Amino acid sequence: MRKGWWGLLLALALPVGAALTEVPVATGEWAPFVVQGSPPGGAFVEIVRATFREAGLEPRFQFLSWPLCEALVEKGQIFAAFPYIKTPERLQRFDYSASLAETQSVLFYRKSTFPQGLEIRRLIDLQPYRVGAVPGEWYVEPLLRAEVAVDYSSTYEQAVAKLLAGRLDFLPMNELRGWYYIHQRHAEQADLIATLPNPLGDQLRGNHLIVSRRYPESDSLRRRLDAALERLKRSGAIERILTDYGLLPKGGRRKPVQPAIVPGPLRAD
Repeated sequence: MRKGWWGLLLALALPVGAALTEVPVATGEWAPFVVQGSPPGGAFVEIVRATFREAGLEPRFQFLSWPLCEALVEKGQIFAAFPYIKTPERLQRFDYSASLAETQSVLFYRKSTFPQGLEIRRLIDLQPYRVGAVPGEWYVEPLLRAEVAVDYSSTYEQAVAKLLAGRLDFLPMNELRGWYYIHQRHAEQADLIATLPNPLGDQLRGNHLIVSRRYPESDSLRRRLDAALERLKRSGAIERILTDYGLLPKGGRRKPVQPAIVPGPLRAD
């Protein structure tokens, strides 16, 4: 389903005859965040497009392999690439924009299963419950070490279907992708689902543009984009784009009431 209306509204809001400066930006297929097409789509593509136009610029998207994205940005042949999380290695090679949107892992559950609410603070608190998982995910080993019974599904689509059918009590999953799966095939049941902080301890992570240090006027462009992005965040435009793509519940991101307490470092990365 095409979600280009936000970019269209921004274009219509520009003064008649205003020319936008084109800037080359690289990315790769990563549905539902980035979707190759003509024109390209996806939530992060819309956020980048909206941010550039708010700054009086026009992104010229190039779809490349992720290693080639980084190589061309580092050489200064392309201004930036997205979306990237910060790593020590990349910080030595690139500058970063402000975060386009944050992602983290949460526990999805059916409201009817716990109508009075529930507090999950430690991994062992999950022992009495049916917890879903996809083999190979980073959180499986910590769950097994904590002696939590794991119910496996081969895909997240199957795991979400189990949760909605009441065959799981909890499903750990990336918050934005989880809402995407729910809205894609089970939109009519989205209001039945809620989330809790994840005691597995997956921290909130920003998704950024990596910015070239060799591209002409790159620092000035980056600061201009950061200011535009901040304006869009304050206006609620970024959250509306995420919601429109089914990546957040209706009404936007719901802030967890109780922060999870993490029993020591659990991630290998």
